[in-house]
Amino acid sequence: MVLHLRPHHLLCLPRFRGEGYSPRFVERAAELAKALERERTRVILEEGADDLCGACPLLGERCGSAGHQLAEKLDKRVLEATGLRVSEEILAKEALDRVAEVLPTVRGVCIGCQWLELCLKIEGEGVGGKG
Repeated sequence: MVLHLRPHHLLCLPRFRGEGYSPRFVERAAELAKALERERTRVILEEGADDLCGACPLLGERCGSAGHQLAEKLDKRVLEATGLRVSEEILAKEALDRVAEVLPTVRGVCIGCQWLELCLKIEGEGVGGKG
C-alpha cells in the first residue's frame, strides 16, 4: 500500500485520537493512521492536498487561504527538520521513525494549528511523541 501524505501529516496521524472536522474526515484519518502501522506501507510525500485532505470539508474553504498557508509552513518545518523531500517514497515506519527522532514533540513545530493543545495532551500521555 502506498499513501500520499503531506509531510506534517506524519506528525498528525500518529497522534490522531478520533477528533476531526467531520465524521468522514475522522473515518479517513483513522484508516490512514492504521495503514501507517502496517509493515509494508509506503509513503510518498506530497506538496498540497493528499489522501487525508480529500476527506476534509474545509479543503476548498479554509485551505484555500490562511489554512493552506499554515499547512505549507508546517510541511516546510517537517521537511527542514527531517531531511525528507517532497515526492520522496519511503517506508512509513522509516518516515515516522525519522520524524519522531528529530521532532519528538509538536511544541514549536505546530504553532498556529488548532489541534496543538490536543496533540500536546496526547504527547503528555506518552502517545505519539516523547512530550
